[in-house]
Amino acid sequence: IVGTRFKITPQLGYRFTKLSEDGSDYRINGANCSSMTVGARAYCAFSSHFGISLTPEYAIGISKSDGFQTLSEVTSKIKNMGEGFNAKLSLVLTF
Repeated sequence: IVGTRFKITPQLGYRFTKLSEDGSDYRINGANCSSMTVGARAYCAFSSHFGISLTPEYAIGISKSDGFQTLSEVTSKIKNMGEGFNAKLSLVLTF
């Protein structure tokens, strides 16, 4: 019964982040970066139709466009965008 209530699943993914035009700053339009994500999803079922999921993952930067690199030199807010640790917490409803 533990195997049906609790599961851990490895996760591999790809993330593409594109910045769109914001106000009058034309340099932002089209700037993008891509990264590979590695993590593990832990799922716990509370009943046959409801559960909770926690997915901690780490994003590894793969590529950055020229516009993104230019912006990251000027704006420190996006310097490490597309890289680093994050976690997702989800409520899961199954049918």
